[in-house]
Amino acid sequence: MSNVRLLIVLLIAAAALFTGANAQGRYSIVGTTNDIVVMEIPMDLKINVGDRFYVMRRKGVEELTLAIARVETFKGKFCRLRLTEKIMKDPPREGDYLVPYDPVKYTPWGDSFDTGEPAPAKPQPQPEFLDEQPSTSQVGFLAAVFTGYGLSNFDGEELYGVKSGFSQSSYVPLGGQFFVQAGQFHIGAEVNYAVAPFTFETENGNGGVLWEDELEQLQFGALVRFNFTQTPAKPYLRAGAGVYTGNFTRKFSDQYKKEFKDEFGVDLKDVKENLDTNFGFNLGAGVAVHNGFIEFVYHFVERSYEETSTDQTGKEVKETVRVKADNWAVQVGVQFPL
Repeated sequence: MSNVRLLIVLLIAAAALFTGANAQGRYSIVGTTNDIVVMEIPMDLKINVGDRFYVMRRKGVEELTLAIARVETFKGKFCRLRLTEKIMKDPPREGDYLVPYDPVKYTPWGDSFDTGEPAPAKPQPQPEFLDEQPSTSQVGFLAAVFTGYGLSNFDGEELYGVKSGFSQSSYVPLGGQFFVQAGQFHIGAEVNYAVAPFTFETENGNGGVLWEDELEQLQFGALVRFNFTQTPAKPYLRAGAGVYTGNFTRKFSDQYKKEFKDEFGVDLKDVKENLDTNFGFNLGAGVAVHNGFIEFVYHFVERSYEETSTDQTGKEVKETVRVKADNWAVQVGVQFPL
């Protein structure tokens, strides 16, 4: 009879231990993959999407923390958690369990929670399981190509003597960049060509096109970029300075050439002017994500050319005509290390 009583006492003690373990918040894992663990939702626990848990394993008298997992979804009496931080090399497996995340009560390095045993030595993390942080002193090389869409912000009064009703022109930039990377700074050069130049049409009173003006733009110079972060998505500021060059061409319409010849008896030829090479600068901002980037850039530039005329005495006079030729563009591109 004493043996029966002893067995009953042992069963009661085991039940008490099991109940105590659940009360202390240890919940069995019923399924795993490399990045997923599944547990049966216990009756004594209210959990929500986004809640975090330690993934634990008992090793002798010690409890080791394998990872941190976040609740992702529910299905019936089960919930799925995704590993968000690996702490030890071993992946979770059935028989491991979960402990509610509590950085005040628990530490993430396998401390002994309830055994009364001293905490084991904190293991050294394996480098391949740490988030790789780029060195702020690392120097490298980066190249990029880009295209996009831009719009002029010219002064219509300087161009045609008409500011009200003057229509700006779109253009298509195409270019490349080369950088020396030094931490968060990128220092290098840029070439940017307007493959579809700025185009302005002049019409008669009936809406017919008289002529079309095209202004080319080729810009090359120095460029500096500063990344705010070293994360995969890197917002940045950029600033550049250099020279802007390109020709001005006036193309008369065939109809206007015919009308001009009928009236004056001479052929009207297209006009091409070599504009001066002028200094300018640009400012912008963007974001780079892995091998791609998108940025906004505004160019501050003034174009000029020489105009020859005759004064009242018949003397030839040369005058430098300056035109504000600011423009902006949204550029998208790819970048790759060298």
